[in-house]
Amino acid sequence: RRGSSFLPFSVAGLLVWGRVFWLENNKRKGNEIMVIRNAKKEDVKRAIELILLALGEYKYVLSGCKKEGEVVARFEEYLLSEKGRYSYRNFAIADHKDRVIGVINYYNSDDVEELNQHLFECLQENSPETTTFEAEWEPGEFYLDSLAVDPAYRGRGVAKKLIEYAEKVGRQRGMTIMSLIVLERKHKAYWLYRRLGFHMKLFKKLYGEDYK
Repeated sequence: RRGSSFLPFSVAGLLVWGRVFWLENNKRKGNEIMVIRNAKKEDVKRAIELILLALGEYKYVLSGCKKEGEVVARFEEYLLSEKGRYSYRNFAIADHKDRVIGVINYYNSDDVEELNQHLFECLQENSPETTTFEAEWEPGEFYLDSLAVDPAYRGRGVAKKLIEYAEKVGRQRGMTIMSLIVLERKHKAYWLYRRLGFHMKLFKKLYGEDYK
């Protein structure tokens, strides 16, 4: 199921505000540059569709809402907050020509109890019975909560660069293990993570779904 020790990678040319990469494309004509950087509040409107795509059906559990419009509104609230698992402060984005083409959400698993408190406070309105979430993580990990790439940009190295950026953030925070989970049926994503150096550690069943 989950991660490895951090992968070695070069930080040459690292910029304070982000990292600049070429988009991978065998048929590239002209310059196609993307920037991986920390998310900002002004990115929320552009990024929320991808964030909800990453969370899938789990977005209903986390929001306590059943209608799509209500889910979007609740996650905008989460993302614009200064605290909580889904604060913009815990995201990085891939930006291409002022378009958010990828997002990744990460945090220290040892901070989850504190990070979840903000979610529980927000959930009191629609889902007061929700006082805990099933644990996706193990102690002492830099956990990659969610990752999504715009379908039009898949297969062009965006996910790989987002994960490498998250690794850099984890290293800066003194973390030594990075982890994630993937649905057992998502074979393509699983093998992407294996190619990036992750190793399957265990299986988990979360909300009726099988993960590794």
